[in-house]
Amino acid sequence: MPSSLSNSARRAERNVRLDPLGIYGTRSARRRNQLQRRRRVQNLFLWLLGLAAVALLVWWIFQPHTTSLRASWTRELRFRPATAPVAASNGNLLFTSQSGGLWLASPLAESWAPRRLFATAFAPGAPPLFAANRVFWAGGDGIVAALDFPSGAVKWQRALPSTLVARPAHLRAVGRAIVAVGDDEGHVAAFDAISGAPLWKKGLGGVTGEAIVALQGTPPSFLVPLGAGATSRGGLVCLDGASGALRWRFPSDGRSPGGGLAAPAVAGDRVYWCNDEGAVVALEAQSGRKIWKTFAAPRSEPRRDKTANASMVMLRGAPVVAPDAGVVVVGGNDGLLRAFDGKNGAARWSLELGGVARFAAQLVDFEGGKALLAGGDAPTIFLLDPRDGRVLRRWTTPFNADFGVMAMDGMAFALDSQGHLQGAPLR
Repeated sequence: MPSSLSNSARRAERNVRLDPLGIYGTRSARRRNQLQRRRRVQNLFLWLLGLAAVALLVWWIFQPHTTSLRASWTRELRFRPATAPVAASNGNLLFTSQSGGLWLASPLAESWAPRRLFATAFAPGAPPLFAANRVFWAGGDGIVAALDFPSGAVKWQRALPSTLVARPAHLRAVGRAIVAVGDDEGHVAAFDAISGAPLWKKGLGGVTGEAIVALQGTPPSFLVPLGAGATSRGGLVCLDGASGALRWRFPSDGRSPGGGLAAPAVAGDRVYWCNDEGAVVALEAQSGRKIWKTFAAPRSEPRRDKTANASMVMLRGAPVVAPDAGVVVVGGNDGLLRAFDGKNGAARWSLELGGVARFAAQLVDFEGGKALLAGGDAPTIFLLDPRDGRVLRRWTTPFNADFGVMAMDGMAFALDSQGHLQGAPLR
């Protein structure tokens, strides 16, 4: 190597970019070693970066993801519905109309043609009950009827002097089948489900809630939710199925506010209920003794549409029990679906549904386990993991789910107030 270097050679030795191929012949062995080490470090960094990217991709692939879908089809009824649809047998749904009719249709059949089974003068205040291969109708004009399914032939019919607002309940007691109905004045009447013979009538005050629920215990009983009225502060009442005698009442003192219209849920030896005071309670089914009571916490932020008071939570979405997850799930007027621990009432999770949650969620089979199907007054159907509230599927529908959501034969259905029935496969 010459002792004296040109200026360009010196610059090349200082900066290899000026002489990448060493054409001046001035690159020292030390400089070449430095470049080799730098390239090895760069290659190692690139390899590690590639491995990290592959690992991140594999991790993402095996993580559970929310699948956002659109409802697969929509069918339109030729009448405006009055209540939520009811699942019957053989893939049929029962619909009620605001003109007072009862209709039968099979939404998955190729020929979509709802058939009218029964008609009265007023819209019903509650959905019918399908039990023992019969349909029990509770009309807004006070008519109670038992209809044969699927012909719609009237087996018996009785008239009461008040508006019926509660979904009927059916049970067996003292060797006979009994059906009970409730009106807007807090009266509960029971009839022989086969003959229609009147059995008993009980005045409870207030207004009967959305549904009477059968408690198949000893003795068989009816659970009746009551809203607050002029002569009653409401609550949950348990009546003997055979005689109508009062077995227990919650709150037991009759002075504490506790009115609520949501239907109770029975799981084993417990009854779960939520009310208009924002409380969720667990009671002993036999005695009505309170096991725990929890108040739903108000939203930390008001709803965007500002249609609900965030400081007052009314729980009208009836409780549903997910035993494997150990939670009780209720819906509120603030658009939140809330889950509480079934053992102690501790809050577990909540989910924004986008609209008022007025109807109960439904427990359905999904991928070898159980999932919750839910929706509010919004164009969305949710499928949730009941353990943590994680959204498994989210379907966007062209119309609102004004009457909640329901599942039948592997399909999720949502009905709006204009008669649009929307369906999505549960997969």
